[in-house]
Amino acid sequence: MVCQHGGAALDWACQHGRADCSKIQPNQPCFLPNTIKGHASFVFNDYYQRSKSKGGNCYFNNAAVITARP
Repeated sequence: MVCQHGGAALDWACQHGRADCSKIQPNQPCFLPNTIKGHASFVFNDYYQRSKSKGGNCYFNNAAVITARP
């Protein structure tokens, strides 16, 4: 299991969605904060950036939404 904290959406994005989850592993640059929310933010963004041009979305069974910074 890639996501040590559980979370089906994170696991799917890491295992089947081709998100780069190596950076949320211990001793890697995006490990902290070591929370599901922190890891999900990175992973879901990485997944969306890689897949949006191929029709990917950010639904994740209501676990994520697309946001924009003001």
